[in-house]
Amino acid sequence: MPSSRLAILCTSVLVLFTAGCTLDAPGKPTLATTTSAEQTQRIFWQDVKDHKWLVVQGLLVANVTWSNAGKVLTRDQIVPYLQQLQLKEFAITNLSVRANGNDMTVVYDLQLSTAASTQPINDHAIAVWQQVPPPPDAATKQQKKAAQKNPPYLLTVEDLAPAAL
Repeated sequence: MPSSRLAILCTSVLVLFTAGCTLDAPGKPTLATTTSAEQTQRIFWQDVKDHKWLVVQGLLVANVTWSNAGKVLTRDQIVPYLQQLQLKEFAITNLSVRANGNDMTVVYDLQLSTAASTQPINDHAIAVWQQVPPPPDAATKQQKKAAQKNPPYLLTVEDLAPAAL
């Protein structure tokens, strides 16, 4: 009898421990929770898909360079271009991140399914994300709290070129 009680107790503890881990498991990464350029890139395309245009605009530096198959867009042209795609789905594959000082270069393959095209768009992409510096130690609590709401990276370059099939 004592060994069966011990088995039940051990099983109960294991179940509670496992449930506790899964209940507290973090959800999808967000701009507020990520420190990763890779995740920021994925969040960017998810926000395009979800039509979060103010968030997308907020991820672009003032002098962003966006090149799509050789055509260069200004900052003011990027969101309208993305809106007209009417993105349904996207897939990012073969992603690699390379640090370059405070910048992160993200190289990846991108497949877009859009309402504007019957065939998926396959691109090879290079993006450069500039790390937003944390507030200085001398910053006020209010300044530090405000900085926590900002994205960890801002997009400085996005170069899309048709992928060779």
